[in-house]
Amino acid sequence: MKEPCNSCRIAKDCLASGYINGPCVDFKPIEKDDQQAKADAGKPRPTLTPVSLIDAVTAVRMYGNAKYHDPENWRQVEPQRYRDALYRHWLAYLKGEKCDQESGLPHLWHLATNAAFLIEMESSIHDGEGGQREEG
Repeated sequence: MKEPCNSCRIAKDCLASGYINGPCVDFKPIEKDDQQAKADAGKPRPTLTPVSLIDAVTAVRMYGNAKYHDPENWRQVEPQRYRDALYRHWLAYLKGEKCDQESGLPHLWHLATNAAFLIEMESSIHDGEGGQREEG
């Protein structure tokens, strides 16, 4: 890492020396494709996921945990039941129903949670390349 400039020795906020709170005389903007400072090209960027999606799934999970008293019980359910539930919520949404009558939460939130369960179940069977994982 580059030594801080004289201003940053006091302020400790020089971007050129790895600090993030402001420029100094040595300030140079980081180039978009600069991989010398942080080699992260091609790595996932989870911050691209909308926070509203995370909040929605969290709300449904909290509802389910209060109802079933076990945060991991969803793993005991066969995938077809989640496919059916996802479809029921989708169809209700398409018919104009915004919220599930039982939970009071939006159908799209339930749909997203069911999709998340299915994605997690699939990832336990297949690796990221689509090949089979060894189970044991």
